[in-house]
Amino acid sequence: MNIMEPYIDNLLFETAVPIILVTSHDLHDFKEEPIEFLRRQQDYEMKLSSSKAMIDLVDGLCGYKRTKKD
Repeated sequence: MNIMEPYIDNLLFETAVPIILVTSHDLHDFKEEPIEFLRRQQDYEMKLSSSKAMIDLVDGLCGYKRTKKD
């Protein structure tokens, strides 16, 4: 973690947030066919998706900080 600490802000705000956020394409697909959109999202998440990996990374970083404070 000591090696990663100088890069955490960049990792979170320049890499993780843009990957996790919903895109305008996602909103359009959801408005057109919400059930099909949700089914595709679930199928996509079954495979290892980049957004799932980023969510796990952010969760791990938050867990590390929480553990360090305790």
